Amino acid sequence: MHLEQVYAGLAELHNQKYIDLSIKVATDINGQKIKNKQLSVTRLKINNTEAVIDTHDNFGLYVEPEILQNSTFYFKRAYQIGGYPTEEKKFGIKVLPYGLNYAVYGKQLYWKERYGIETSFKEQVELLFRNQRLLSKIFKLNTSAAYCNTQHLAALPNINLPPKAILMTRVWAIKSSLPEALNAKRKYLNDIRTTCIEALQSKFDNDFLGGLFIDEFSIKQYPHLLLSNNALASKKNYLAKLKNYPIAVSINGTYSSGWSLGEYTALSKAIVTDTVQNEITFGYTDGKNYLSCTDASSCVNAVQLLFDNTALRQSMMQENYLYYQQYLQPELVMKNIIDTMLGNV
Repeated sequence: MHLEQVYAGLAELHNQKYIDLSIKVATDINGQKIKNKQLSVTRLKINNTEAVIDTHDNFGLYVEPEILQNSTFYFKRAYQIGGYPTEEKKFGIKVLPYGLNYAVYGKQLYWKERYGIETSFKEQVELLFRNQRLLSKIFKLNTSAAYCNTQHLAALPNINLPPKAILMTRVWAIKSSLPEALNAKRKYLNDIRTTCIEALQSKFDNDFLGGLFIDEFSIKQYPHLLLSNNALASKKNYLAKLKNYPIAVSINGTYSSGWSLGEYTALSKAIVTDTVQNEITFGYTDGKNYLSCTDASSCVNAVQLLFDNTALRQSMMQENYLYYQQYLQPELVMKNIIDTMLGNV
C-alpha cells in the first residue's frame, strides 16, 4: 500500500496521455522476478533513464544491485536532512526527496502483470478487490479504493469550522523477539503519542477527539486511551470525522513523516506535528503548512495557538489546499519525478 500513490499518479498521467505506461514485475540481475513486496520500492524507466522510487518509512537506501541496477535517480520518501552524499558518490546516483506519501487510489489501470508480485492466488484476488471501489466497499476492505480515493482524500478548506482538534492513532507492540533498537523507537513513539492524547484531552475536553485504535497491545497497555469503539478506526468513519475537525495532529516520533501528514494536507487541515525528521519538497515548512512540537506540552501550546489565532488557522488550511492542488495530487507527484528524470525542471 505504500506505493499506491505512485500507481495512482502514473495511471492518471497515462489517462491524460502525458505518458504511455506499461508495467511489469521487476527482475534481479539474474533475470528472476523480485517478489519481496515488503520493500515498498519500485523502479521507473522513462525513455532510457531509470530511477528507484522508495516509499518506505526508514531513512536508509536500498543499494542492492537488483534494486539499483542502471538507475540514475533515487527518489526517497524518508529523505534524511542533509541528504546522501556518501551513497551518491559510491553508487553514482542522484538521491532526491520524494515528498509526502499516503495511501490513495485513483482511476488505476488493472495491469495483469502487477498481480505477479503477489505470492498466492488469495493475495492476487485481494489486490484486485482493494483496487476496485465497488468490490472493496462490498467486502469492507479498510484501506482501499472505496474510501482512500482521490475524491474522498481531497477537500476545500472549510475555514468557517469552529476550532476543534483530532488525533486518532495507534501504538506499536513492544516484543522481546524484536531488535532492541526497534523496541526503543516504538517505545518513544508510543510514549509521545499517548502523552499528547492525554494532554489534549485534559486541555480541550469536548473540543478534542482522540484515542488509540483498539488492538491487543493497546487494550493491555493503555485501556484508558482507547477509542470509544473500533468502528471509529475504519477509514470510512475516520475520514467522515476528520472532515469536521479543522485542526489535525500527527505524531511520528523518530520516524519520517507519516501518512497522516499527507492526508491532512490533502484535506486542507491546519496541522500540528512533532519535529519533521525528513525533507519535504516544494517549500512545505513549519509555520506555513504546519506547527511543530517536541512533546505533549508544546503540542498543547501549538494546538492552542491554532484555536486562538483564527487568521493563522485559516491561512494554514488555505496553504495546504494550495499545496495539494499544486504538488500533492498523485499525478503531480509523479509528473515532477518524470520531469526531473527528463531534465525538464
